Order: sequence, then structure tokens, then C-alpha cells
Amino acid sequence: MSDDIDVQVIVPDDAKMAIELRVPESAYRFVLLERAFAANTEGTLGTYILLGPAPGENGAWTFYVGKVGTGTVAQRIASHLRDKSWWNRVLVILPGWNDTFTSASAGYLEGALYQHLSDFRFAVALNNNTPADDTPTDREKSRLRRSVLPNVTAILRLLGYDLTRGRAQVRAEIPDPVSAALTAEPDRLPARRENEPDHRTNLPTSRPSPGAPGLHVRRTHWGTISGMVARGYLHDGETLQGPGGTQAKVVSNGNLIVNGQSCSSPHRAWAVATNPPPGKTQNAWLWWRAARDGGTKTIHELRGTYEAAHPDDEGSF
Repeated sequence: MSDDIDVQVIVPDDAKMAIELRVPESAYRFVLLERAFAANTEGTLGTYILLGPAPGENGAWTFYVGKVGTGTVAQRIASHLRDKSWWNRVLVILPGWNDTFTSASAGYLEGALYQHLSDFRFAVALNNNTPADDTPTDREKSRLRRSVLPNVTAILRLLGYDLTRGRAQVRAEIPDPVSAALTAEPDRLPARRENEPDHRTNLPTSRPSPGAPGLHVRRTHWGTISGMVARGYLHDGETLQGPGGTQAKVVSNGNLIVNGQSCSSPHRAWAVATNPPPGKTQNAWLWWRAARDGGTKTIHELRGTYEAAHPDDEGSF
């Protein structure tokens, strides 16, 4: 039988302030901020987890683990507000009042959290690389894992994330905060008029799917590369860009050419471009970008525009 963990939730009156999740037996502090106020995060050295809406399709949820080795947590979060649109809250792990982080301990904890969260079957990692720092002593590593990992598990369970264990991760599409839908459970949440914004979650409302009241739901994407080419949202011969200068050439039949290999999906193209380690996953629709309007857009964004404009195409390509 596993030990229970006592988590005290401190909710300030001011929505701009962090919710603190206190674990009396831990030497670390855990604070939760919604995306709109995440730049108010305190602390210098620390580790954090960006979290997507929970849950998504088939219970899937998304995460990104980061650390602060220099600068402040607020500066790192501010950069993610600019370059990552999918997350809606951040859990920050800070040293307790009588403890400190070093850059090495923050780095080790970043890698330990990444591996820990990746063990959950429905967790989809969005780190481009697998973080790791092996420089702390074995004693320090043991202390960090013992003081943080079980408490993060308890907090995520409290927040509603599916913590079923299993190495076979789902590869779910990432629900944007703008396009994800949340179905209210009548006996838990006050009634709202249809299409009235849900200010408690920053997500639009939707009707329950038949036979599944109270479930969180999201739009299922059906758009394909070939359909996007046929309708002009992508172009035959166009070059997509990935991080680090990686490229993929679009072919009218829906394939992507990477390093001379023909790939039948964006995910396969990502795998050929990056040669990821076993167990690492990535939403390739957010990874590949196309040059548009003087900047770039993810093929996920282009797909959403295509699907909205051509709903009758579903199943045609």
C-alpha cells in the first residue's frame, strides 16, 4: 500500500497570484500559475513544468520540463509565452525557505522529472531534446528524487491528469488553448449558456458528446498534407522548417522528403530528421513550420484553417 501524501492547497483571493501547493514533508515549494499570469512567477534557480489542458483525446495530456540555470524563472516563462501556444498552466518547483538550488541540481531535477512524467502512458512530452545533468552526487540525486517526484505525482493527480503508468505513450494531437473544448459536469460546475466563455479555464465551452457526460473533449483533426496541398494551404515543392535548420520538402501526394527519404507523415519526417532516442515523442504538426506572411506558421495552424474552410473534405484525402 502506497503512502498518502498530505498536500495543502493555498488559493489567494487575487487570481494573478500563484496557487501554492504545500507538502509539509518536502523541502521544496510547488506553485501553480495560469498562463495569463505566469510571467509573475517568482524565483531565480528552479525547475518548472508547462502543462497542457487535461485531459485531451484518449486522456492524453502534454508537458514540457525546463530549468532555470541563469536569470529568473519569470524570464524563462516569458520566453515560453512567446514561442509555445499550447500550454495553459505552469507548475514551478522552487527550493524551500531553508534550502537552495544549484544549476546542477536544477538540471538533474529537470531530467528526472522528464523521465518520471514520460512513464505515464497518456503523457506526451514536448521537449525537443531529452534533458539530463549527471553532475550532482548520488546522495543529492536521491534527495531530489525523493523530495520532488512523488509530490509532483500527487499534485498532478489532484489537478486531474491521467497518471496511468505504461511505456507505450499515445501520440495525441495537442489541443491549443484557443481551440480545445471543455464540457462542464452539471453536478460540479455552475450552468452556463451555450458558447458563453468559461473564465475559470480560459477554454470555450461545448456540448457533451452523446453518452459521455462530464468528459473533457477536444476537436479531432482530420486534415492531411495531401488535402492541404490540393486546397493551396501547402504547396508542392515547398520547404518546411524545423528547429536547428532541419528541412522537409512537401510533395503533392502528401509525403514529406527529409534527407532524401520519403516520409508518409509529419511524425515520420520528424523522426528521420532528429533520430530521437527510444520513448521520445513529439507532436510533429507543431514542430514543422511553413513560411507565411513574413513569418512562419506551424502546419498545425495551417491545418486548422484548412479544416474550418473546407469541412466537406473530411475523408476525401
